[in-house]
Amino acid sequence: MADPDRRCPLLEAYENAAVIVSGTPADQVTLRSPCPGYDVTGLIDHIVEAAHRAAALGGGQTPPAGGDSPQVELADAPAQLRRAAGRRRTLWCRW
Repeated sequence: MADPDRRCPLLEAYENAAVIVSGTPADQVTLRSPCPGYDVTGLIDHIVEAAHRAAALGGGQTPPAGGDSPQVELADAPAQLRRAAGRRRTLWCRW
């Protein structure tokens, strides 16, 4: 059995993350996240970085250097997630 193509579900996950992030109150960004070593801000930064890396790799480009995620403003994070996903949507999915 061949592995299913997981690219479209990945883009859907970024949209779901954008919705969740857009509902995150600013007073909660310093709280611990379920991921060890990340507060809410760090986790959002990490997810946005991962989205941009996936978009670059999916387009045959060298992804930005990882490891030290730049801090993303909470208000800008949903748009960045959607922008990264949108870069690949037309190539990967037909929706």
